Amino acid sequence: MKPGQIQPEPRLTRPVTPLFSSPQVTQTNYGFIKKEQEQNGPPPGPIERAPVPVD
Repeated sequence: MKPGQIQPEPRLTRPVTPLFSSPQVTQTNYGFIKKEQEQNGPPPGPIERAPVPVD
């Protein structure tokens, strides 16, 4: 048993990773979000607000 075979198991245990690792969610939601960003612009998430100075 190589450590590479044990890695995919813990990922399924986490409740957050399956949402992003699922191919169905990536194909459907990613494509839908892509169009949303093109029309409404980037979402006001923490990643977008990072470069903005809080001070």
